[in-house]
Amino acid sequence: MTSYMKTLISALKERWTPLVTSQPTKNREETVIDFTIAPDGHIFAMRLEDSTHDVVFDKAAWSATKATSYLPLPAGMKEPNLKLRAHFTIN
Repeated sequence: MTSYMKTLISALKERWTPLVTSQPTKNREETVIDFTIAPDGHIFAMRLEDSTHDVVFDKAAWSATKATSYLPLPAGMKEPNLKLRAHFTIN
């Protein structure tokens, strides 16, 4: 599961970073998205848990989560789906 999560986090960062690197910010901003990955790797539930109240950052986090290609879940998981909470932070 550790290698699966490392790959997932790397893929999310790869999608999100280009969307926000050119956006100026004075404060630390964080968008939190809850999402669920099905056994075959597709997302079937997403929710904006916490907003920066900046549409650009929130939309970037949402878009990155949707656009990322997720691998099928590792064999032997106890739960049928993987529920995650991603924190997208920019300083």
